[in-house]
Amino acid sequence: MLNAHLPWDEISVIGQLPNLEVLKLLNKAFEGKQWDMTEGEFQKLKFLKLDSLNIELWNAFREHLPCLEQLVVLSCKQLGEIPSSFGEISTFQLIEMNGAALLLQIPSSRF
Repeated sequence: MLNAHLPWDEISVIGQLPNLEVLKLLNKAFEGKQWDMTEGEFQKLKFLKLDSLNIELWNAFREHLPCLEQLVVLSCKQLGEIPSSFGEISTFQLIEMNGAALLLQIPSSRF
């Protein structure tokens, strides 16, 4: 998704797609400072890319993305941290970050 300029509360429509495995949110696909994930959405998502978004706070827990394998965060300069519980997702394999001042608190034993 690219340049849609939607508010974060409208991402629920996408999150309810039952077979969604790959989601790329690029260049202002969603706008706003905070993304509060909702339980029961994105249950099969394996790959998530956030690129050039103005998000500052991402409220999420491992239960929100139980099948996540790969997370890519590029040019999200205001994002302060990746949710720490993502390191507890049993399927989680890879995180790629660039152009962001992020705090990452994932147990080193996972990688």
